[in-house]
Amino acid sequence: MAKIRHSICLILCLLIIGCETEKIIFSGPYHVRFTEATLTEKESYSRLIKIEVHVAGPIQDEDMTVNYSISGDARENVDYVIVGDRGKVVIDAGEYFGYIEIQLINNSNNIIRSQDIILALTNVEGNKLE
Repeated sequence: MAKIRHSICLILCLLIIGCETEKIIFSGPYHVRFTEATLTEKESYSRLIKIEVHVAGPIQDEDMTVNYSISGDARENVDYVIVGDRGKVVIDAGEYFGYIEIQLINNSNNIIRSQDIILALTNVEGNKLE
């Protein structure tokens, strides 16, 4: 019985030592994405909203311009204002993050309904990333 236990232990040890895991290293394709998929704020929110866009890949050695589209039923310059360049966000060289900045306009007049601002990343200038 002792020989069987010893043999089983030896086999298990060999299996554990003999099983080598292969490291999986992500090599792309690198891309940009929104850090958060959704965000909800009330119209009365008065602070600047910073929507984070980040690089999922290595740090870039030059500024990167990411283009985005805007849709939804909220009206620009009536319900919200885009601060900075509309449709573009820059991720500075050596950084992983850039920000789309939106300021909500409180014009509710006691109307209870929700409105959406839908942002979609469309491309990266220079085709460095997807």
